[in-house]
Amino acid sequence: MSDEETELERKIKEDRESKSILHQVTDTKALIDKHYYRIDVIERILESKAMENDERDRLETELGALKEILQRSEKELQGLHNSNRETTKVAILVFFLVFCIYCIYAVFTNEN
Repeated sequence: MSDEETELERKIKEDRESKSILHQVTDTKALIDKHYYRIDVIERILESKAMENDERDRLETELGALKEILQRSEKELQGLHNSNRETTKVAILVFFLVFCIYCIYAVFTNEN
């Protein structure tokens, strides 16, 4: 199972590296929403349904795992937002630099 999990994590990393930050943010938000929904369903089942101890333990284990995944996904989303902010800052600086160069060019080439 560990080999399958590491292989899955490797594939996820490769997939995310090939996507833009905006697509990664969208995918992570969708994953978070899916996990919130699943957590809500499991909590409702645990509250309302009478079940055997082994089934209850299985659902509680799944609930704990989902909460852990959700925390990691939210941290990843925060990191993606920070990365997106950095990219935006760089783009604004490049735009400002080009604008300044154009203004200097316009001043020196203006014959008025």
